[in-house]
Amino acid sequence: MVEDVLVSVIVAVYNIEEYLPRCVDSISGQTYRNLEIILVDDGSTDGSGRICDEYAAGDGRIRVIHKRNGGLSDARNAGLDAATGKYIGFVDGDDWIEPDMYGAMCEACERESAQIAVCRYKQITGKGVIDASTGNSVLLSKAEAMEIYVCGDERYLIYNSVWSKLFLAGLIRGMRFPVGKNSEDIMFTTKAFCKMDRLAYLDTAYYNYVLDREG
Repeated sequence: MVEDVLVSVIVAVYNIEEYLPRCVDSISGQTYRNLEIILVDDGSTDGSGRICDEYAAGDGRIRVIHKRNGGLSDARNAGLDAATGKYIGFVDGDDWIEPDMYGAMCEACERESAQIAVCRYKQITGKGVIDASTGNSVLLSKAEAMEIYVCGDERYLIYNSVWSKLFLAGLIRGMRFPVGKNSEDIMFTTKAFCKMDRLAYLDTAYYNYVLDREG
């Protein structure tokens, strides 16, 4: 059963105490309950680390890693080292997700034997919310997904971000985010796409991407 499948969710945390509760609440409140939530405190100097510990004390699914500041890639890599789920997802600590995101993506991967699921996302701006999702879903071969990813297709939004995706852990085993380099998502996602066979695309905006927060 899909409910028996463990999904690991990695959240890199650095000085986002104002946004962190909304993020963690959106993950812990998922309709899909079989989650391992890994909060990686990347040397925060505000109250973010304390908030992480408070959440872990109240929810046995939450684990906290406190580490010296090393940047986003280093924090995500620490989360990858600790993750034990069959599938792995990423959420940025200043964003949040819809309640049925991981249930829908995990079910799609299991049903279609897909190694990656991709969803659309809402763009949260100071002027409003941008959401062009249709609610459709489609199974793509590696060749079809790569063509859309590289060349673009207005019917799909397959972006390089890891936070709009759910990865089969076995597919990305041994992969790491490049520390100290920009565009870390592009390198990681492209490598994963090169290794996959099938991708489940869900044209529903399950992820809320904050574009213009201060700081």
